[in-house]
Amino acid sequence: TGRQIAAARSLLGMRQSELAKAASISVPTLKRMEGADGEAPGYRNNIEAVRRALEAAGVEFIDQNGHGPGVRLTSPVMVQRSLLEDDHRHRICARLY
Repeated sequence: TGRQIAAARSLLGMRQSELAKAASISVPTLKRMEGADGEAPGYRNNIEAVRRALEAAGVEFIDQNGHGPGVRLTSPVMVQRSLLEDDHRHRICARLY
């Protein structure tokens, strides 16, 4: 759902621009997806690209099982390491330019 996408991105500490880039979609498209109360609107390939990007970053989507859909981190250590590596890469790039 749109709310799951927003929650997953928030758990990872990602900006909308970062997720949009990782999924190769525009920020306005991502905003429309996240703003939906129910199923995320948009082309199926874009929705799947966002899901794949979030899963690759360490999020697991939980299907509705009587308690409602949700998200959780697959491995907090992996996600934290990934975020630190990204921060380190950004600092290196900033020094190069």
